[in-house]
Amino acid sequence: MRPESIAMANILLRHHKRIQGGKDFDACLIPYGQLCEQAQVPFLTHNPGPFLAEVADWCTQNGCPPLNALAVRADTRMPGDGYDRASNCSLLNWQKEAEDCINCDLYPDHL
Repeated sequence: MRPESIAMANILLRHHKRIQGGKDFDACLIPYGQLCEQAQVPFLTHNPGPFLAEVADWCTQNGCPPLNALAVRADTRMPGDGYDRASNCSLLNWQKEAEDCINCDLYPDHL
């Protein structure tokens, strides 16, 4: 994984730890801008897809739901069109994939 992908993965892992098992679905999501700012890659806010796809690949390889399901556009509160191109990710199944992620206890604390 590229350093930017690892940085995003670690922010998503930290975010997941805070919201794990959360009941308010919308509160469990993290906008791309916030994710990129926290990962110190704000220049990727408008094109995080390739890096989030690497996060999805890592999740697939480790038998976990896709953490990238938690990352969404601020305006639509849904992932962008590139979500479908990531491993085991489908916009049609996105909400279930995000719920599976929220309820998963298999993630490490960090990469």
